[in-house]
Amino acid sequence: MFLATSPTAITALAILAFLLLGFWPVFQKLTGRWRQELFFYDFGLGVLITAAILAVALGFFNSSELSFTDSLMLTAKRNLAYALVSGGLFGIGALLVMTAAGASSLAATFSTGFGMALVILVIRGWIIGDKSYGNMALAALGALLALVGAVAGSVAGAAQARKAPGPPLPPLAPGQKRPRRKNRAPVFTVVFSWLGGLFLALYLGILETSRQTEIGVAPYPGLLLFAGGMFGAILLFNPFVMNFPIWGAPMSVRDFLLNGRFADHSKGLLAGAVFAGGALCLLLVLPPAANSPVPPLLAALMTIGFSALTVLSAAFLFGEVRQAAPDAKTPLLAAVGAHAVAVTLVVAARMFPG
Repeated sequence: MFLATSPTAITALAILAFLLLGFWPVFQKLTGRWRQELFFYDFGLGVLITAAILAVALGFFNSSELSFTDSLMLTAKRNLAYALVSGGLFGIGALLVMTAAGASSLAATFSTGFGMALVILVIRGWIIGDKSYGNMALAALGALLALVGAVAGSVAGAAQARKAPGPPLPPLAPGQKRPRRKNRAPVFTVVFSWLGGLFLALYLGILETSRQTEIGVAPYPGLLLFAGGMFGAILLFNPFVMNFPIWGAPMSVRDFLLNGRFADHSKGLLAGAVFAGGALCLLLVLPPAANSPVPPLLAALMTIGFSALTVLSAAFLFGEVRQAAPDAKTPLLAAVGAHAVAVTLVVAARMFPG
């Protein structure tokens, strides 16, 4: 089983985890006509397939180490369940946040969802006395800015969702007046973003719990279980989102199976492969997998810092700020700036003693 055994390998994998986990959502910007809900089926499938390939290819790589199946048999069943549940929580959280992004923008919903998750994680660390957060005053300032960014992201997301197309209206009978229809997309965009942030805050602690003690989950079984939990959550909850969309016309699994071209499916599958690669890098270097301690800066970047990379790349590299509606541009800029500074402060807090 391939493992990180040197400081150089740990540093390289940590940086790779930061980049891959930060960039997978922006593949949604390349989907074109392919709806967000359909993209997420491809994404979940890409994560599961890539996790299985990595587990088989690298889990049996070194015969002198424990193999994938050996480590799986030695792991406590409770820890296996924790890894599965953590993947399900992440899948639900990402599904909610990215569904909201379909009606607004990635920069707005990720500022809101991951901003709320960052606030919850800092508060949890303060309550349980987690020393890994470093200087709690600096982390608290970052959490406050993350909350500001989440509120600004909600304002921007709601403003953009007001322009989102609703489901097609039925034809009118002769002499019939069309009833006034209320656009609920802005409300559900905000609700989905905040609710998704709650699930995203929960998954990390449960994933860390699954890896604790000598019978914790090893990286490769952990990746496969995490991917399985995520895919299961997508299969369970995505049909509900498709049948009751916050924007656009309702869809079914039939649309996914019959209406997609290879070009439509490829972006989601590639996003899933990128995410699975980043998740494996994360699991390979997080304690207790690595033989050398992970530098605090790198540990913070790959666990909580990657969301800033997503927000900044979506906002400027893919032009979401430039393309935003006039009433959404200012709050979107505020959300992006506040979230980036908040993440920087929380990451910097790791460099100083509490």
